[in-house]
Amino acid sequence: MDPEEKPEKKEPSDEAADRPRRKKKKKKAAALKGRPASALARPADGSAPKPGGGGKGLVLIAAALALLIGVGVGWLVRGSRGGDVGATPDPATMSSSAAAAAASGGPCAAWSTTICEQAGAQSEACGQAKSASDLLGPEACNKALAEVPATLEKLKTARGACDQLVQKLCADLGPQTETCKMVKERTPQFPPGRCKEMLDGYDKVIGELKQMEKRNAPISAADAAKQRAGDGPSFGPADAKVAIVEYSDFECPFCSKAAETVTKLKEKYGNTVRFVFRQYPLPMHPNAALAAEAALAAHAQKKFWKYHDLMFANQKALDRASLEKYATEAGLDSAAFKKALDDHTYAEAVKADQKLGEELGVSGTPTMIVGTKRVANPTDFNAVSSMVDAELKAAGVAVPPPAPEAKETKPKEGKPKEGK
Repeated sequence: MDPEEKPEKKEPSDEAADRPRRKKKKKKAAALKGRPASALARPADGSAPKPGGGGKGLVLIAAALALLIGVGVGWLVRGSRGGDVGATPDPATMSSSAAAAAASGGPCAAWSTTICEQAGAQSEACGQAKSASDLLGPEACNKALAEVPATLEKLKTARGACDQLVQKLCADLGPQTETCKMVKERTPQFPPGRCKEMLDGYDKVIGELKQMEKRNAPISAADAAKQRAGDGPSFGPADAKVAIVEYSDFECPFCSKAAETVTKLKEKYGNTVRFVFRQYPLPMHPNAALAAEAALAAHAQKKFWKYHDLMFANQKALDRASLEKYATEAGLDSAAFKKALDDHTYAEAVKADQKLGEELGVSGTPTMIVGTKRVANPTDFNAVSSMVDAELKAAGVAVPPPAPEAKETKPKEGKPKEGK
């Protein structure tokens, strides 16, 4: 063969040429398989659909969005093709908020507002309607508004499992329990599939919720008296008709927020109610147990509250050296303080507080009890104050006026303390 002669190039057979195309189609089909309906609105490579890409792509988007909100795809497909889409519904037939949304954002805003009003602002359907309204055109949304009753009926049918779950749980927990109220508030946010899963595993779900109800239920008068007894850290009259008990952990971030509530409680109710602070160091906090012992060592020297404030202000630094440093700042006898930590003098007292808390079902911090009632959020002073006021009125005790607000002072120059 002549060196310059090129070998004859063979044309690939039709079968060979078609093989890569078949593989590509299989890969694309595999990529689409199992993807959620919302993902069908995007190409297989994940890129956003091209605007103005023609009727076929828009029909697919419309169909996917219709599936998302649980309605038929007919009106969306017709609207995306520019067919008979109907006139804009009369605002007089809408709610005031939907009419306002229509005036400011058009039919799509009116549609999503209407769905959210009927399905619930926190519901999955509301979130999906808002997402769909951002992508649909005015014509499709006009048709969707006309179909709202049918849409809501489909949503009601789809949420049948959630309605059944609420009825069943509240019947077993008691309709007046706090846990039933929580179930009624949160279940509307669940997708129907999750409600069905919870019904399938009902025995486990009701068992856990009954334990929760036990932890959240009011305590007995006898237990309340036991909680306020003893000579642990406290403030207020020992014979006060209303007592507040808190279980806390010096390394717990939410406990530092609850400490701010306690300061305000002391300012308003310090001469009216009894407040008892109990130790409940959690096992995941490496320095919490020794910090609890240190707090009781400070209490033995009548400096608990000053030391309490120093630890919460610097709760990211609660190692042994830091605890000794705060003892000096609080004016404690350093030698006696160090010996108490060396000998773990107050370790048993910490364990006794933990055991007392466990008897009430305490499993986390902060836990706060006003009278016999458990506080839902100890970091919310206004909520706690309302509970205290109600207990004082029930006991025939005058509610003290709000504490005067501290005058604002110009902050001094310098580096703020850690944790502030």
